[in-house]
Amino acid sequence: MIAPQPLLVAARLACDAAASFLFGAGLFFVAVAPGQVGGVAAARLRWPMLAAVLLAVAALLAWLVAEAASAGGGWSAVDPALLRVLLLATPIGRAWLVRAGLALLTAGAVVMAARPAVATALAGGLLASVALGGHAVMHDGWLGDLHMTNDAVHVLAGAAWAGGLVPLVLCLGRCADRTLLAPARQMLLRFSVMGQVAVALVVATGLANTLLVFGGWPQRWATAYQLLLALKILLVLGMIGLALRNRSAFRNRFGGDALATLRSIRRAACGELALAAGVLMLVAVFGTLSPQ
Repeated sequence: MIAPQPLLVAARLACDAAASFLFGAGLFFVAVAPGQVGGVAAARLRWPMLAAVLLAVAALLAWLVAEAASAGGGWSAVDPALLRVLLLATPIGRAWLVRAGLALLTAGAVVMAARPAVATALAGGLLASVALGGHAVMHDGWLGDLHMTNDAVHVLAGAAWAGGLVPLVLCLGRCADRTLLAPARQMLLRFSVMGQVAVALVVATGLANTLLVFGGWPQRWATAYQLLLALKILLVLGMIGLALRNRSAFRNRFGGDALATLRSIRRAACGELALAAGVLMLVAVFGTLSPQ
């Protein structure tokens, strides 16, 4: 049987990745490509979004069981009494109840094909609720509230950027027809603006989170937490580099061979997606570790 800690990491990864995709893709269709170019991509992502929301619910159930096994010292200790205590008498359990409620509401909105803005807002709430059980609990009072808010903004900004890359790649794949170049250009312009805001927020809140967690700049880079944090920073810098490359291609070469430029932007966006997957994996691991 899988040990509690690896299952906990896998559950965190699955839940956060699913919520990031739901929020980022939903925001893309609401704010970036609500028309012709985005319509077909939205239809193609209907089943993946259903799968994502079901994955989030299943991952949350696995998360609860893994937390109980970790708290009880092994799988043999998991029973209804332990689960009840965990849910009702611990901050981790209360945060899980909030996340479970948001996950079920999000699932209902996606399954019933509610307005995209509604499903997107609920997915954003599910994603932001990760801050309830994160390292922000190390602080009390206003500092704890500030840390929690900072964490929520950080994950939402990151998901708006990374989650939006999935429908962007699909939409760019449809734009081989020159009749779609004008709406594709508008879509890229909107995504560029949203991406710049998201990147700025990711960097600012990431720096703030580092200061809040360590009380200054990290000094012990050999520890597991700080090593994984350094790797995450490198991956995010790689994503920023690819995003800047795409922005330059869009601004300087779109008027030339537009189709070749779109293909180049699409390849770079796929690279950003791969790096974003690495970031999510790292966060799932060091989110379970002590910063010290």
